Amino acid sequence: MKILITAIALLFVIVSCNNKTAEKANETDNNKIIVKEVLQTGEYTYVNGTVGDKDQWFAIPTMDAKVGDTYYYEGGLVMNNFESKDLKRTFDNILFLEGLSTNPIDKNAEQKEVSQTAHAAAKNLEKVVGTLTPVEGAITIGELFTNKKNYADKSVKVNGVVVKFSEGIMNKNWIHLQDGTDGDGKYDLTITTLEIVAVGDTLSLEGKITLDKDLGMGYFYEVIMEDAVAK
Repeated sequence: MKILITAIALLFVIVSCNNKTAEKANETDNNKIIVKEVLQTGEYTYVNGTVGDKDQWFAIPTMDAKVGDTYYYEGGLVMNNFESKDLKRTFDNILFLEGLSTNPIDKNAEQKEVSQTAHAAAKNLEKVVGTLTPVEGAITIGELFTNKKNYADKSVKVNGVVVKFSEGIMNKNWIHLQDGTDGDGKYDLTITTLEIVAVGDTLSLEGKITLDKDLGMGYFYEVIMEDAVAK
């Protein structure tokens, strides 16, 4: 799937997910898929393939997969009871991936590539917001990035403008927030929440700060605010 920071992503297609759980996929080297069925939507390609002696559904950013093709993968996020609005169906079990490889995966090379890709993806959202008037009780996004260790595992409040919103990914909504400030060259804060917002909204959010959050397959966040609520 497309790197979530450019939107995870994993993250990922805008969907509605009911009664589902997510977990990291078991890590095994060079998992091989033989494609049996392909379903296309606007954002995702859904592939049903044979892995060893069992069948497995996969969701990948749109690609030209065909029945009979062979691919390799690693990692990913398992979603149980995942409902696809586009397909109007629920998958008992589906594995979300950043992508598929036509060649067996060199894990050492992959780790280096994933790290580089994740950091590059964080720069894809341009700085589009002018500096906002400070809000009582809130810190700036620039302050958060500059002194991130001071806020690790603490609940903080930020105020900014929504520049991107993705709904229903891994049972959460994902916000990219900017306030016009920056720290160490970073100005865009990724936030998970159950709040429904729109691009262009100006709002305050409070949530727990987590550092170096790694969801696997390139979904890495140097700083992320989790389970935020509107204030």
